[in-house]
Amino acid sequence: MKTSNIILIAVYVVVTVLVLLVGVVYPDVKTWSYWAAGVWVLHGVLAVIMGVVKMADAGRLAACSWLTFSAFLCSILLLGYFRTEWGGWLLLTAALGGLTLVVTLTLVLMLKPNSATGR
Repeated sequence: MKTSNIILIAVYVVVTVLVLLVGVVYPDVKTWSYWAAGVWVLHGVLAVIMGVVKMADAGRLAACSWLTFSAFLCSILLLGYFRTEWGGWLLLTAALGGLTLVVTLTLVLMLKPNSATGR
């Protein structure tokens, strides 16, 4: 396993533990912390898949940046949902998660190294 994959896994595990710790310290947002931890785990799985696939470094950097931004934004949108109970926040979270899945798969499939030469 490459060092970059180990770092990716460590970062997502640390953030997931911190989000769960917020739920322990602040019981009002306990349910949010479970959902947000799930979001970070799902984004972490996508990051590990992206890290294992052979692709151009620039694409890997773009995908890592997008996955981190998406996980953070999904967590914020979920917080809005659990604080106001307006279903639009949950719908926005699901839409952003779906968009993230499509963007990640597109980057993984399209940005293979030497794809123009067929090597």
